[in-house]
Amino acid sequence: MNYLRLLPLLTISLVACVSPTILRPGDYQQTGDADQALFSSQQLRLYPDHTFEYFRHEDVIGAGQQGSGVYHVQGKQLQLQFGPPVTSRSATAQSRSLPPVSQGEELNVTFLVTGAIGRGIPEVVPGATILAYNRSGQVVAGTVSDSVGQATLQVNRSQQPHTLRITSGGFHAWEQVWPDQATAYQVHLQANVGTSYGAESRMHFRILQQTAKQLIVKQGRDTTKLRWGPLR
Repeated sequence: MNYLRLLPLLTISLVACVSPTILRPGDYQQTGDADQALFSSQQLRLYPDHTFEYFRHEDVIGAGQQGSGVYHVQGKQLQLQFGPPVTSRSATAQSRSLPPVSQGEELNVTFLVTGAIGRGIPEVVPGATILAYNRSGQVVAGTVSDSVGQATLQVNRSQQPHTLRITSGGFHAWEQVWPDQATAYQVHLQANVGTSYGAESRMHFRILQQTAKQLIVKQGRDTTKLRWGPLR
């Protein structure tokens, strides 16, 4: 037998055994079996530059955990290395003046409410509660956003509105002083996920199975199925 001929093949086999597994960038979200209720779930976003965002969602709003950093894959091992704790992202808004509807005491304020988790793209937020308060903290007017995240609030100046506030389950609230003229707001809410993992924290998973649409990993005794989706 010509052993010299086998050396290249043996080398290729050894390299294949230690070469890193390539994980497809995307949004991996935990799924359960048909008869399994998930009271908490994991979400892992992997980006092409080997950065990640990790979220552990809980039934109780704000009771979960989140973090981001750099991930490494070697063979069947996935390691998440967390960076500095994620600071709480405040809701933001853009505004523009609208022409007055009339010369009377009514003032129209319109809204487009969107929301996102982490670096995810904004999506419309239906059912957000929009309230106007006077200086005493009493509600003088209110409405909710529709199925496309839009709403209009018409308030009489005699009601002396002072503060606008938008709330929606799972998001940090947004608050703004009542405008002195008709205004259109585009409000972007940030998800209220919970506390952050500490800097330099690490999380290790063993990759059990990977397909185009699913990633199965094991952490300690727990096996988790993650459904792949495109980054949004």
